[in-house]
Amino acid sequence: MSRAHVNAEFKARCSDPREAIRRVRAAGARWLSREHQVDTYYRVAEGRLKIREVGTRAVLVWYFRGDTLRSKRSDVLLLPVSDPISVKRTLSRDLGVKVVVDKVRRVYLRENVRVHIDEVVGLGQFVEIEAVGQAKNFRLLQKQAQEMARVLGLHSSDLIRGSYSDLLLAKRSRSA
Repeated sequence: MSRAHVNAEFKARCSDPREAIRRVRAAGARWLSREHQVDTYYRVAEGRLKIREVGTRAVLVWYFRGDTLRSKRSDVLLLPVSDPISVKRTLSRDLGVKVVVDKVRRVYLRENVRVHIDEVVGLGQFVEIEAVGQAKNFRLLQKQAQEMARVLGLHSSDLIRGSYSDLLLAKRSRSA
């Protein structure tokens, strides 16, 4: 069954993941999981399309988000995938692979606000904040994400504009 939701989110470089974890726990967030995630992005005309694999589970994620330094709105559609090998093969053939993001993610939750402490292969350490809810409550979601960014001590100089896929593509083009 598919799920649709809206996020207000920040992504930032994280020079001290242990301090970020200490702060998020002090703010009352609880640890949820540690996951090895592989996101395969495909070339699409609009939005971003990826298959996220976590262990034996996979989900197709299609989302639309502006690339800004401020709290971003992401409109997200999630669809579980029962046969990721076949789906990846078909999407790769028909759309082409854009980039693969390989990361280890530590997930914390305070109410509807998720905090991800990420180690991204080829990029380094990051923190991502997602306040998840409904589109009609987007202003509240923005406030929640901004409050968590304040709690974590994020500075505007730490924020990144796009996604990990954008950073990897930029790195790839600089080294070409």
